Amino acid sequence: KTKLLQQKEEKKIQLAQLEESLLETLATAQGSILENKELIESLNQTKASSALIQSHHLQTSLDQERDAYLPLAKTASEMYFMITDLSKIYNMYRFSLASFLRLFHRALQTEQESESTDVRISTLESRLKNMVHEYICRSLFKADQLMFALHFVKGMNPELFQENEWDVFTGLIVGDMVQVPFPSWIDQQRLMAVALLKSTFPVLYQSLCLNDSDLWFTFSRSSCCEQRRRSPSFSRALTLFQSLSQVLVVQALRPDRLQSAMADFASQALGNELNLQIYYKYLTHSSLRACVCVCVWSIEGY
Repeated sequence: KTKLLQQKEEKKIQLAQLEESLLETLATAQGSILENKELIESLNQTKASSALIQSHHLQTSLDQERDAYLPLAKTASEMYFMITDLSKIYNMYRFSLASFLRLFHRALQTEQESESTDVRISTLESRLKNMVHEYICRSLFKADQLMFALHFVKGMNPELFQENEWDVFTGLIVGDMVQVPFPSWIDQQRLMAVALLKSTFPVLYQSLCLNDSDLWFTFSRSSCCEQRRRSPSFSRALTLFQSLSQVLVVQALRPDRLQSAMADFASQALGNELNLQIYYKYLTHSSLRACVCVCVWSIEGY
């Protein structure tokens, strides 16, 4: 796009110079104009340059180069409006457009080895997502970082959320207690949540095979049941469900492991480069170091 604009401006300058030269030639011409070869040549050059500037092909190429980056612009716009929603949670969570544009320009400076436009856009989107998430998380209270991660995932990956999943997860859909027999291994306090899961997502509930106590015994007793690689029953039951369904099952059956399940879901959705568990560990370690420094300083001051 920059080269096309530069070429267009150069031709405009050349056209202005040719027009000035043409007027000067006309003013000083002697004899028949039709026999003045220098004048005719100047007219032809002026005509050619004017046609090139107004060339439809040049304009089309310029528009195509610009439109190729519309997906990146759309993604960036969605990110910014997701960030502005944070002020609804806490009034101090306000981020200016100028700060977001600085992140956007930094992402554009990412070096690219591939000359493919599609590959470059994909890389820029990933880089921008990484930078925005890291920048915003450092500005939030630790208690709100996981909330923002899920909000970020929902905005950037809506395909991971099936119908009614988000509403059930956030409590907008509440079920009624029904007298339906459930497996004995399910805690009595979780019966209403399981009933809601059954009435709202019958296909998911049927695939879980909760009546198989042997299959779910490990899940009900495990201290890390939300981690699929360590819970064979959970892994087999949710093989066909890659969305928020995994978190909903943990929410219904093992709410004590819900926070870890949410972090695991957000980490997988945002990508390996945005591993929330490592990021939270880093923040916690930094906070502890700061706390230790303050305590040591206080003791020495005493």
